[in-house]
Amino acid sequence: MLSAEILYDEIENEVLANKGQWEEPVLDNLRKWIAYGGISVKMQSIMSKEPVKRWADTWLQRFDFFACEKFCEMRIEELFDIIVDYPDSTAAINDIKTCLERVQYRSHLVKQLKTLNESRLLHAGASTQLILTQYISTIKCLLIIDPTGVLLASVAEPIRKYLRERPDTIRSIVASFVDEESELVEEGDAQDNAPIVLENDDAPDWEDPNWEPEPIDAGPNFRSDGRKDLISTLVSIYDSKEVFVEELQVMLAQRLMSLKDYNLEKEIRNIEILKLKFGETTLHACEVMLKDVADSKRIDQNIRSQIETVIRPIVVSRQFWPEIEDFSFNLTEQMQTYRKQYEDAYARFKPDKRLHWIPQIGNVSITLDLEDRTLNLDVTPFQATVIDLFAVNGGKMTAQDIEEQLEAPNSVIVQDTLAFWIKKGVLKEEKLRDEDIAVYRVLEQYEATSPKSKPRTSL
Repeated sequence: MLSAEILYDEIENEVLANKGQWEEPVLDNLRKWIAYGGISVKMQSIMSKEPVKRWADTWLQRFDFFACEKFCEMRIEELFDIIVDYPDSTAAINDIKTCLERVQYRSHLVKQLKTLNESRLLHAGASTQLILTQYISTIKCLLIIDPTGVLLASVAEPIRKYLRERPDTIRSIVASFVDEESELVEEGDAQDNAPIVLENDDAPDWEDPNWEPEPIDAGPNFRSDGRKDLISTLVSIYDSKEVFVEELQVMLAQRLMSLKDYNLEKEIRNIEILKLKFGETTLHACEVMLKDVADSKRIDQNIRSQIETVIRPIVVSRQFWPEIEDFSFNLTEQMQTYRKQYEDAYARFKPDKRLHWIPQIGNVSITLDLEDRTLNLDVTPFQATVIDLFAVNGGKMTAQDIEEQLEAPNSVIVQDTLAFWIKKGVLKEEKLRDEDIAVYRVLEQYEATSPKSKPRTSL
């Protein structure tokens, strides 16, 4: 029927007019336009002149089905970008869910999204954190579309397999656990904090009164994981929770060592959430580390009542902390004085114990007063010691001079530190004429050519 073909074209054009419009629901208005609006009016006008007027309802159903097909095809083509835009695109996700209740496009959605992920996400140019972010959004979106998890299971496996092959996946996931801005931390507050369930732990509960058979289009290896939250889902990428616990201990140690004021509020909150996920016993070492910092705060308060000092040490129970690479180097005279004062005060407070310093761990807040600028920086103890060395050596040194004066463990750490200060615009590398020796000098004026003074450092 020629008139029907015209209406089909009009419907398709109306569908395509909504391409890229994801923030507001579209499908419901489209279907109402067909059933009660322009299409319905035009169709009734056509049908009133024919003996097939009684077929009007049938034609409206056909038009509705056609609209859902075309709309679903369009949204599936856009699905990768819709997921990127989530949660702003929640309306589009709900429209897809409604569409799939009308048309059989589930397998098409899976195939298309896997293809898009393969070409746009699972490649060397995408960072691990970006892949994880998209995976988390994919989980949320597909569980809205299909709460049974069948679609998610099919789409997710290539992503999970690719993440397992990335060397920094575990570290990236753990970083999300302890990042206060992370949605995983926010979700941890909102969840019922059920323990993590791994794939090999998730046996069917045949006594569950709410048990239902798996969906008809579920694969042979599909198992409903409705009990899982995001943290459990990410951990279950691997077969063991231990690898995450070990990385969590390392990352917690690094964060604690970088504290300036012994403030543990954020770290305690995160660990309390993760204890409910991983188990209290599993995170015992993390609890000991937190206790060490809390005890160090009390010790520091006592010592500060006796002396004035700029250092805030953390006294650790070494057996509960991750292995710390221990190397020594010569500190500046000023820092040696601060350390000796603290040691003596600590010995008076705890006569039966002595401090063993790990000089390369922690951070130092310094101020560099240069001719045309002042820099306030948080750096490592070794970085602070190196730049302070320039202050007592006329603002110009070679790498060999630094290595010898500090008795550094190797030349690599010296070169890395010099590269750090060059990047900060504090040092500049120059070659001596007729000699293959690099000399590093302080840039009193940014990119100046003839500095004549040295940096003045303060802790």
